[in-house]
Amino acid sequence: MKILRKHHREYDDLAKTTPSGTKKISVILPARNEHQTIGRYLPEFAELMEAGFIHEIILADSSDDGRTINEFLSSAIKTEPFASMIALAKEKGLPLPVKAVSVFDPRFEKLFGKKTVEPGKAPGKGRTMYVGMAVATGDHFIFLDSDFFNIHPRFLNGLIGPIEKEDAQLVKATFELEDEWQTVIDFCNEEGRVIPTCDTLLNSCVSRNLARPLMQLLNDIGTHPGVNEFEGPISGGYGASADIWKNMRIPTRYGIEVYSLMQISNLLDEAALAIDVNLGIVDQTSTELEGKKMIGKNIIGAYFRALKEDFPETFSQIVKNPRIFKLNFTKVASLNSVHVDDVEQVRLYGDLIEERLVDTSILNKTLILPELNANSYYSENKFLIHSMANDFTVERVNILLDSFKENESFVKPSVESSISF
Repeated sequence: MKILRKHHREYDDLAKTTPSGTKKISVILPARNEHQTIGRYLPEFAELMEAGFIHEIILADSSDDGRTINEFLSSAIKTEPFASMIALAKEKGLPLPVKAVSVFDPRFEKLFGKKTVEPGKAPGKGRTMYVGMAVATGDHFIFLDSDFFNIHPRFLNGLIGPIEKEDAQLVKATFELEDEWQTVIDFCNEEGRVIPTCDTLLNSCVSRNLARPLMQLLNDIGTHPGVNEFEGPISGGYGASADIWKNMRIPTRYGIEVYSLMQISNLLDEAALAIDVNLGIVDQTSTELEGKKMIGKNIIGAYFRALKEDFPETFSQIVKNPRIFKLNFTKVASLNSVHVDDVEQVRLYGDLIEERLVDTSILNKTLILPELNANSYYSENKFLIHSMANDFTVERVNILLDSFKENESFVKPSVESSISF
């Protein structure tokens, strides 16, 4: 796998160019309680959609209520070109270009086998990604997180551009102040802050102190050569062919980014082109220290689970002496220690690593969903699943339209072909 580094600026004019017409890209937005941000997304993606670079946009939701789906679909029926496209699809009985599905919808529970999803419990990001993939109809899937307060066209330009223009087999997002910690140091220097106490560096601590050192060790032991070259291993922004995604196992809990990257890197051959693209600065809700500890546990668990399944002999050797792996991790991670809190964070993560290797039974507690291509229910009911997703979305759109009729403050789109009231 050949990895190139790019910047979103190289693709900022994507919507002003012409699509090749050979790729159907499904954009999948996993979400959980993101009603404060999700309504901002479609207006930012409208130009790309109108230019023909996006085949469909799917919200895969695991929220505790219906607000996230309502905000997403409300935005769709108030924003061109989505409003006109939805109206035309409804009129002609065609699949909608914007869909919303919920992991709690009983129509999709058979996708998950015997493990049903209970309302009120967090089902994990993996389930949302899984149902999103199952209802997607494109030949390339792009995933993007749904909690960006500063959502901007560059986020999709940077993910679609490498696939469309350079035929990249994998595109992986990174963010300036989250993953590329040298950029953070430069930022702190420009602001005149003392580096060891510059708290902007805390934004990148999980990547700097845990994920990237773990990727370096994968390269060093030879199981995943080159994977250490990705700047943002825990970024939720990915793009790859549908075939790649459908041949990947999906863990239901968080840590899926590392687990997925490990699988993708082994599914691609040596000649494959991967592009690590900088999408700039992202504004997300920050995670407190205790949350970072839980994220760390999930990343470590996913990391060793993937190693155990795909490289059992290597994993067995590591388990024989957890202390050696911990020491190697600490050595690699310490090379990136720049903030006063980094030493403590590395120690904490080292202890969690040793804990997971001493008691490997914990690794089996996370449900791993099978490859979609190995899911017999999906294989036998693919078109039914697509239809159910469309039906669910039409139902919700109709409910919203009825509510809009009673709200005089709602302004209809001016295009003649827009949704009629």
